[in-house]
Amino acid sequence: MRTGLLFWLIGALPLGLMAQFSVGGQVSDAEAGEPLPFVQVRALRAGTGTLSNAEGAFTLQLPGPDTLLVSGIGYDPAYVPVSRAELALAIPLATRTYSLAEVLIVPVPATDLLRQALAAIPENHGHDPVMMQAFYRELVSENGQYVELNEAVVDLYKCGNAAERQRQDQVRLIRGRRRGEASRVPNVNISLGTGGIHAMSGMAVTAEPFLPSFLDPDNFKLYTYELVGVEEYLGRKVYEITFDQARRLRKKLYMGTIYLDVETLAFASIAFEISPQGKKVRASQFGGLKMQAAIAMARLFGYEFEFVDEQGRLDFRPQAGAWYLAYNGRDLEMAMHIPEKATYTEAGDTLPQDIVLRARRELAVTGFQPGPATSFAPEEQFSRDSTLASVAGPYEDAFWAGYSYLAPTQSLRRAAEAIRREE
Repeated sequence: MRTGLLFWLIGALPLGLMAQFSVGGQVSDAEAGEPLPFVQVRALRAGTGTLSNAEGAFTLQLPGPDTLLVSGIGYDPAYVPVSRAELALAIPLATRTYSLAEVLIVPVPATDLLRQALAAIPENHGHDPVMMQAFYRELVSENGQYVELNEAVVDLYKCGNAAERQRQDQVRLIRGRRRGEASRVPNVNISLGTGGIHAMSGMAVTAEPFLPSFLDPDNFKLYTYELVGVEEYLGRKVYEITFDQARRLRKKLYMGTIYLDVETLAFASIAFEISPQGKKVRASQFGGLKMQAAIAMARLFGYEFEFVDEQGRLDFRPQAGAWYLAYNGRDLEMAMHIPEKATYTEAGDTLPQDIVLRARRELAVTGFQPGPATSFAPEEQFSRDSTLASVAGPYEDAFWAGYSYLAPTQSLRRAAEAIRREE
């Protein structure tokens, strides 16, 4: 996070202990005046960062005077000097686009660029271990009623993109809280809370075992790709590639947009969702292995599942000569039919037979320390089976004093209070 002697002296401390004051505000479109979500906000001196939420709001902890680099895809970056606590910054961003003719003299097929980007992953996306700090949030609802909220500040030991080392990534819990409980539905536990932090931090997409179908060269034939333009991102030019599943396919796959850094062909940002083409989505097509195992077990009791939608976004930012994960967000919606005998709970409640589960998970990297990084001792590690402690009382931002976090939207605050009333 810091360089030189100061970094050496404090490198072993939890990243959040360096925080001295808070800055925050709202990012908006300079012309339309509308709030801008998913905008990168990075402190150039401290190396810390965060993203704006759906309302364009952000908050960030700083160890001292700094300059914020505020950048969204398709916008000129803004540089904002800060020297003291300020929570009402108004940062308008002006749009900026390029024509392909300004960058490419000879047109290049989109799949050729993707193959080159995949081949360059070892060079572009950090092979050596690094230490990060991140903020994690997960919100789960059943039939529109919020039932669980998990939030945490964690230290991450990231092993780099080498496939054989990816599974050694580690999590150390700094501070966390939980509201509500997992699903009340008997014989099924598909809550994303358990192991969610590990899943979101380790789901790099740019590591070979985790390549989604639309980035697997063997599956390129299942999709159509188009290089549509060049955009601005973090003061750099990025290719914009759109994709969708081939029309001839009957099953549903993904559609979305991939942004590649023009200079290095590093993955800068990826946004995807289930394509509207094709037939219904089988539950076995999507979700992680843990969720698929839970679904398979529940089917033994007569449950039926159908994935309705899945959306995801990954952002990367250049630090210490490579591009590292900056944000990972997932939205999942699934319909579940419960056998009649399972609608009666131990508490005496009667559940509806048809339930729509929605879950949103997001992890934002807020601090970064380049290598050499040391892994956590076994007693320090937050395991995949660990759960966050339940915290009673009002939902307050003061809980995160001294740490950077994703600013909650007003709708999230209302959801947290609704869960508290049900507890």
